[in-house]
Amino acid sequence: MQFGETTALILITVTLLELFMRLWHGSWAFSRDPSTKPQSSRFYDFEKISKLEPHLTSDYLTQEFWHEMQSLTKDRSGIKMTNHLGDRYLVAKNCDGKLFSVEDNLRTTLFGPKFSKHNYYLFGSSTLHNFEVPNNKTTASNLQKLFADLGYDWSVRNYGVSGATIENNFARILAIEHIFNQGDTIVILFGINDVGLDTYPLYEMNILKIMRRLGEYSLLMRTIHRLLARSSWRNHSKITARQKIAILEEINIWAISRNIRFKAILEPVLHLKRYPNNYELGLRKTFGQKLEILYKFGYKEFTSLINPDFAASTINVFNETDTSVFLDQAHINSVGTEILAAEIFKLTAPSL
Repeated sequence: MQFGETTALILITVTLLELFMRLWHGSWAFSRDPSTKPQSSRFYDFEKISKLEPHLTSDYLTQEFWHEMQSLTKDRSGIKMTNHLGDRYLVAKNCDGKLFSVEDNLRTTLFGPKFSKHNYYLFGSSTLHNFEVPNNKTTASNLQKLFADLGYDWSVRNYGVSGATIENNFARILAIEHIFNQGDTIVILFGINDVGLDTYPLYEMNILKIMRRLGEYSLLMRTIHRLLARSSWRNHSKITARQKIAILEEINIWAISRNIRFKAILEPVLHLKRYPNNYELGLRKTFGQKLEILYKFGYKEFTSLINPDFAASTINVFNETDTSVFLDQAHINSVGTEILAAEIFKLTAPSL
């Protein structure tokens, strides 16, 4: 068989396979619709977000709040900074809304004492910043209310910022280390952004990059890419998790040297909920196999490696919720922030 004939046969075979795949999935669009790609729930319009199961009975979800949040964060929600060591980190953009606000680059936390003997610093990503709820419903505000109700004169400060990773948070801690006093508490929520989502493209093999790009136009290439990339996703998430654990160990040593209480808390994620309901199962599928694998193996590595002396896990905290608290793979409604705050309180508050 001549080269030309072989090439023609390959092209015909690929074309037939592509047609079969499209017929099987009922997909005939030439390229992927960008609107079908998963995104953070804070970018949903009000009509869509109000129809999701976690928000069907949310009395705080009003057009006023949702439009205010979106208008204040539409350009960007985080600002890039660099500390004295040259390490980069993110801070939340200041904004002055009635229901959603950020002051001094900290999401507003309510119910705090006028005077406090100790400060309680919460670091994390958008799952702590809580775009999806107003100021009085954030995890930090719920936690502050628990402290106030039980007589703790502690002031909770919410350093959550969209996109932050463990190393970003450590860089920010070092940038403001002069504000910490002995006896203060630092808590870092980690996990969602720490399984290699941001770094995987840098280490992806060239052949997988080519197939992924072709997959924007070919359902066949998209399917083949997913099959071949599974091992790559799995290995990268495990390697990344080990690197992040090493940074947490470094933070703990830093905190001990300054007599600061430190706790690292592995945050919950939709993909690892033990008993997902039908809404959650459908939601997980929309995010595809990549996230499924990165979270599964990254979190498995975290769970096996975290040091119980200064770290704990909350990945099971939403296992018993019948109605979902998840709006997407990570972000939660006000029921979720209240449950998570109570769990963080148990893990970090010393006895009175």
